[in-house]
Parts: sequence; structure tokens; C-alpha cells
Amino acid sequence: MNFREACLQLTQAGFTLDRVKGSHHVFKKGEKEVIVPKHSGDVAPFITRNIKKAIKDTNETVRDN
Repeated sequence: MNFREACLQLTQAGFTLDRVKGSHHVFKKGEKEVIVPKHSGDVAPFITRNIKKAIKDTNETVRDN
């Protein structure tokens, strides 16, 4: 997954771009924050896992309420 795909997945899940600091984009939804670095090539595997976990966690929170 590259930077553009990561941002697309987060925005489709309801996250919004909160701020940009240098090459790092911070997306936020509720209390959950995900940091995505803008570098060439693919995003590191641990960041991909963090993105998927954040999307899953926020979707489960919405269902619980």
C-alpha cells in the first residue's frame, strides 16, 4: 500500500486530515489518530497494520453505540 492508497482508505472510513507536520500526515476520527508518512514507495507494514486496526476499531465503536 502506498501513501495515496493509505490516505484513501482512511478518508473512506471517515477519518479526516487533522494536520501535517513535515512529511507526516495525521488523520483523526473521534479519539483515534493515525500517522501516515509521505515517502516514496510503500508504507511500512506496521503502519498498514495500524491503519487497518484503526479502521476496524472505529467501525466497532460506531456499531456499539
